[in-house]
Amino acid sequence: MSAGGVYGLIAIGHSLIYRLTGIVHFALGDLIGLGAFVTLLVAAGTQPLTQETVSEGRLTLAMVAGIAVCVLVGTAGYFAVVQPYIGRSESREPGPKRRQPNLVPI
Repeated sequence: MSAGGVYGLIAIGHSLIYRLTGIVHFALGDLIGLGAFVTLLVAAGTQPLTQETVSEGRLTLAMVAGIAVCVLVGTAGYFAVVQPYIGRSESREPGPKRRQPNLVPI
């Protein structure tokens, strides 16, 4: 049941990003995986991870850390990759202009 809920959240994230931007964001899965592994790393610490060894406070801290890492990596990726290309058009690009074919009616 919980796996289905996670799959549903991932699907909602994909459809939300696609509807807002018109782009299929393939890195969303990597960000979700990064968040999951950071959460597990913080929750486990140096001991084996079981229900008995993780307290509620430590699990809450682990979830906040996982979300924070995902937000930071996603924001850095946006400013490094997407932001430089926003507002640019093909006409502003330096270089030779393309010649249009001459169409002559026969």
